[in-house]
Amino acid sequence: EWPLWALIRDPIPAVARAAAVTLGGSPKSIAQNQALTARIVELLNEKNPVLQDLGLKALPSLRTPETLKAVPILEKRILGGSKASGRDAVEVLMRLEPSESKVPVLRKILLSDTRDNVLVKVSERLTALSVDPPCGEEVRLDGPGGALEKAPVVDQDGLGICYAETGAQLFDSLLTQQRVPHPRTSAIDAALLSKKSWSAVPTRDNNGGVDGGNACDTVMGLAEMGACSHEEVLRQLDHQTPRRAMLKLLEVFERHERALEEELAQLRLQKGLDQIFEAGMAAERKHAFGLMGELLDCTKVSHPVMKLPSLEKLGEILRFNQFSALALGVLGVECRGEQRLKPPFEVQCHEVYGNNLSEQQLVSVMGRKIAEHLAQGKGSTPVGLSYCAALLERGRDWRPSPEPSPGRFSDPACRAHASIAMGLRKKAGKCQVLVRNSWGTDCDGYSKEWECQDGQLWVDLEALSVNTFRMQTVERAP
Repeated sequence: EWPLWALIRDPIPAVARAAAVTLGGSPKSIAQNQALTARIVELLNEKNPVLQDLGLKALPSLRTPETLKAVPILEKRILGGSKASGRDAVEVLMRLEPSESKVPVLRKILLSDTRDNVLVKVSERLTALSVDPPCGEEVRLDGPGGALEKAPVVDQDGLGICYAETGAQLFDSLLTQQRVPHPRTSAIDAALLSKKSWSAVPTRDNNGGVDGGNACDTVMGLAEMGACSHEEVLRQLDHQTPRRAMLKLLEVFERHERALEEELAQLRLQKGLDQIFEAGMAAERKHAFGLMGELLDCTKVSHPVMKLPSLEKLGEILRFNQFSALALGVLGVECRGEQRLKPPFEVQCHEVYGNNLSEQQLVSVMGRKIAEHLAQGKGSTPVGLSYCAALLERGRDWRPSPEPSPGRFSDPACRAHASIAMGLRKKAGKCQVLVRNSWGTDCDGYSKEWECQDGQLWVDLEALSVNTFRMQTVERAP
């Protein structure tokens, strides 16, 4: 046995590799040697990555209780290392015995930012071990001390900004969890931030181009640019409802866009300006923007609180047809009356995608991950969900195609939507999740199968998970 002890740590990789291969095919008596096992476990802590990998490959061939000492090392490698090294460590962890001792680590992996294929393997192993998702005593994050204690049920008011409402609530919940005082973040401002480089033609049908988006993109945009309060945005827009406020901003854009076209046509400057832009001449571009600003009487707006950006910036915005940029300019870079709120820490937003998962895998991965996250209790943040809104309206029998396909969740009948999940309970033998929707506090229009409380619905975890194609969680970076 002693040559393996020495050779497995040999500085020459080829020698160490040969020793590891030999160990893998060695007699059972050698593989069960505790002293040899201890040496292999030590390899996992080596600074040399080659020796680490050799120890990782040799570990599953050992059959002694000593191998369980490697579990904390593997956990650190999975949660703190690269994706590739994490996958290798997960494979090794799965093969260690006894399986039951690894349940806490498997649950930690499930809550980490890990690739979907690893999550599938981990959740399947937990299922094989008969470990059910946690679903006992009722958990609600809007209760005393919860991350949503003072957060109201929101209403997107017919705008397609459910993703921004979801992202803003995730962002606010993290600030609350970290005890950072803050007002309610404006979803209108958050939507505009996430679309600030949007180049699609802004129309009334797409609400200026802000409809549709990603909650994690919204969260990270708020973390980078800072948040503007809901009250401040409505104050600037004369306390109008979200949809009327957005249409008001669009009217400002359209009015100045028409004025630009009329003035340029009247003075026959369009051709000259086109040539300036195509040539990319910086000085001439600046002059052109200034000229356009002078042609428009930009300082006259219908509401005295509203403020347009600089003349040069306005020309650029109108030139490239960017409604969101104009809207942000109107609202002001610093939210006018207050500074944008930036979190005093780094924010992370993790996503899991379910498009490539079968119905069974959605239940195994999405359902378990939702439950595990919310089961952490008051110290947890809510879960962002992208799912089929048809589930809320038609009840538990509504399901998309059970097998992965490109158009599975883009079917209009699905009605792709985004909300937050902020509670967990067990009722009548079923695990249920409290979904806080963004359609106001009214309970009309929802299936009678779901218990509705002021626009929040208790939905079966299994039914919700098979309808969920993306989920997001936020946390403070380590």
